[in-house]
Amino acid sequence: MVFYETEITALGGECAEFVAANMLVLFGEGAPAELRDISAIHTVRVMAAEPILETGRVLEIGHHALRIVAVGTVAEDNLRSIGHLVIVKGGEDPILPGQIRVEGSWPSPGEVQIGRTVVVRDWTSKGS
Repeated sequence: MVFYETEITALGGECAEFVAANMLVLFGEGAPAELRDISAIHTVRVMAAEPILETGRVLEIGHHALRIVAVGTVAEDNLRSIGHLVIVKGGEDPILPGQIRVEGSWPSPGEVQIGRTVVVRDWTSKGS
């Protein structure tokens, strides 16, 4: 089941540097000007009524599948209300409230492009 699907519509000038450092900052179309430069701006296509961000689910960035291993305390609320989510690959530090931590195949900066989709689904339904 697809719980969330969005399309990247704009990339801030510093977004690629963040992706290279294993972090992707998503923000909805209403992103504050001071955060647009570091963000991938996106438009939501699918948002399920049930919880979206749960450990064990897969987050896909294009063809890269990453397992969600930790979810910050306000990540779900931020994603639903303003389209804001910070995705961090790996690491041992505690996550911040608006972050999720993922493990798996991380995209290169050039693979995070306008038109690319970001999807959250059950791991068992990957690819369906």
